[in-house]
Amino acid sequence: MRMSNIPASDSSGETVTEPKAAASTATILAGHMANAEISTRRAVYVLTVICLIGMVNYYDRYLIGILVPDLKHDFQLNDTQIGLLSGLAFAIFFSVASLPIASYADRGRRVRVLGVSVAFWSVMAAACGCAAGLWTFLAARFGVGIGEAGAAPTSHAIITETVSPKWRTTALALIGFAGALGTTGAFWGGGYVAQHYGWRMAFFVGAVPGIALSILFLVTVRESRTSLATRSNETSVPMLAAVRTLARRSAFFRCCVAVSISGIAVFGVMAWMPAYLMRQFNLSAAQVGADYSVVFGPAVMLGTLIGGLIGDRLSRRGPRAPFLFLAGALFISGPITMTYFLVPRYHTVLALVFPGTVISTLYLSPLFAAIQALSGPKLRATGAALFLLAWSLIGQGLGPFLVGAMSDIFSSYVGKGGLRIALLIGASTYMVGGMGCLIAAKTAREDIETANRT
Repeated sequence: MRMSNIPASDSSGETVTEPKAAASTATILAGHMANAEISTRRAVYVLTVICLIGMVNYYDRYLIGILVPDLKHDFQLNDTQIGLLSGLAFAIFFSVASLPIASYADRGRRVRVLGVSVAFWSVMAAACGCAAGLWTFLAARFGVGIGEAGAAPTSHAIITETVSPKWRTTALALIGFAGALGTTGAFWGGGYVAQHYGWRMAFFVGAVPGIALSILFLVTVRESRTSLATRSNETSVPMLAAVRTLARRSAFFRCCVAVSISGIAVFGVMAWMPAYLMRQFNLSAAQVGADYSVVFGPAVMLGTLIGGLIGDRLSRRGPRAPFLFLAGALFISGPITMTYFLVPRYHTVLALVFPGTVISTLYLSPLFAAIQALSGPKLRATGAALFLLAWSLIGQGLGPFLVGAMSDIFSSYVGKGGLRIALLIGASTYMVGGMGCLIAAKTAREDIETANRT
């Protein structure tokens, strides 16, 4: 008997001959391959646009760092007020707005939220360039904070549900890489534009591409099936219930609190380092912007990418491994950063900044991936927003403000060396983050399993 003549049944119960079944199987396989190719193309495209958005995001956020002398001169400000503008004014509104915006995004509207957010903060960044004094500038910074509140949490959620789990940490690292390019652009390009065309023009330069990217994103990117299913099935979790759920996960809570405290070092040093170099070594904004960005920008990019690759490898070894890596990176970052302010020569500081920045940014991509893992499928944007709320309020809000306030206090006794003392104290908070991640590793497995079941 010839086997090829035996009838076969397909999944619908319909009788077919074996050659037809083979042809049907080939068609299905071809369809799967086509869908995989489309998914890969979509992931690459979405990641590319979000990276461009991230560049504009970080340019607008950190541009103030290189404009400190100009703002102090034009608005007659002290270091405490500069710290308020560069940190607390942004962070308060960023933090307050992030949770409700993320909760709305998790209801199947992530693309819309991100696109509108980009347009809003770009308009408010342009408003910074039109400010007439401290209070109008402060109001514009409030607006930038509200707009950027919809960026990072929503971007992380979109990438997590678009990119394969094997490469999620690396994809998040690429967003960080783009952010580093934006920060470099703020220090280097912003310093150049400020010196040659005025500090107001530096804000306008960042606003135009943001509006263009907003339109591009809204027109060309669609919601994922997972996001649309959440909207159609009305399975989203109310905001307060989501916050309670996340806070009960020990690893999530410990990471949020501890890493947020270490954010005082991250944001305090980032906001005040250019001003420290200008003040300590009597240099211009353009020179420091060019020199520091050449060292700082590539170091952040390299550290973020290496951290992403390491994070993807560690995630395959088990849920605790990334948290132990986070702890080690944060423990080492503190002493290395403190050395910047203990050497007497400008070029020696720049030489230390490169390896120090690489090490102190290794933890960023694995950290964001860990937050996504601890949040679970339904709470991705809300989990990222809750973490960023704490990180922004404590780290980005208090970091620049506390360093500036301590600088004013110590400067009354030791002159321009007051900023150095303030930065040394701020850099020591890295150790708190390392301890928190070490403790969080103990319950990471259980909390991630709970997040996936919820």
